[in-house]
Amino acid sequence: MRIFILIFALILSLSADDRFDESDTPIVSQHVLYSSYDYIPKHIFNGQIFPITIKTLSTQEEFDEIEYTFHDSLGVKLLNEKPITQKKQHYFYHTFYFASTGEIVKTPDITISLVYSKYVKDDLVFLKGKYINVVKLNPSRDFANVIANDFYLTQYKTNRYNDRENIAIFSAEADYCNLENFHLGDYVQGFESNTSDIKHSSMTYYIIIPKDIEQLEFSYFHLPTKKFKKVIMPIIIDDDSVSTQSNLTPTDHRHTQIKLYIAIATVFIALILYILRKRYMYLFIAVLAAIYAMYISVPIQNACVKKGSSIYLLPMKNGTIFEVTDKKKIFEIEGSVDGYIKVKLQNNKIGWIKNENLCSR
Repeated sequence: MRIFILIFALILSLSADDRFDESDTPIVSQHVLYSSYDYIPKHIFNGQIFPITIKTLSTQEEFDEIEYTFHDSLGVKLLNEKPITQKKQHYFYHTFYFASTGEIVKTPDITISLVYSKYVKDDLVFLKGKYINVVKLNPSRDFANVIANDFYLTQYKTNRYNDRENIAIFSAEADYCNLENFHLGDYVQGFESNTSDIKHSSMTYYIIIPKDIEQLEFSYFHLPTKKFKKVIMPIIIDDDSVSTQSNLTPTDHRHTQIKLYIAIATVFIALILYILRKRYMYLFIAVLAAIYAMYISVPIQNACVKKGSSIYLLPMKNGTIFEVTDKKKIFEIEGSVDGYIKVKLQNNKIGWIKNENLCSR
């Protein structure tokens, strides 16, 4: 009798385990996922962004997602962890983009999994990575280290930076391009902003150049034609203050003194002419010249700046910091805009300081 009870308990236990498996864990056959490379380039250029497309068929209809795990790559950087997906009939086409970073490129080995829930997945397919032939470019010295389907300037502006140099600021957009690699020669330069996307990227860039340069020239590699293309930006000094980036020119106070002397002389000459000829036009000129003289003779304003304050090259969010004050300092104010003041530094250079870094009054 005891033996029959034990056998009956065992049967109940097995039945309970079977019911748990059926309700909580999917039963997967050994071969439900079939994957292969649909597209992988045979050769690329050093620095190029390139796609790899994987064609996948699942015989299992009920699953949450197809998961890709990458490992053991060489000379490449993955740009999108989630693939760009297309579905044609029963096939999934998953495209990943990579940026080549070295002269030897091996795409990663790929493990492909079906995911059924947050905790349950089955690794079913393994794709071996491929070595891709890297074509080395032979660019000229003005190459900007950019490979793109397209690259174009959208805005540019140049201002005086000091007695010997100008600062050029420009915005550019590019398609299928790694703009992080952009660089021009041995100048002081850098990004003020950089928005990276696989299909379309944009940046704002500054460069400090000698004042005798009349146009900024550089080249990039145009992928559709496989040729180097020139980009030419004219250097036109802009002294207006229409925008934040244009208001960068320091005031030369020697010129201000000369203007003051001329205005005072104009007042005296106009008054003498009025006394001699009794014509109100000369009196009107004298009054205007006097008003102008009073305007430009307003005392120069100074700002007290806290120790440890960052001095920015441009008054922009995430702007480039080129100096930090080592102690409390007094600077001559050149202007202000949007939470920043423009100050005159040593060697007639211009910097921007946030209002919050001014000394408390």
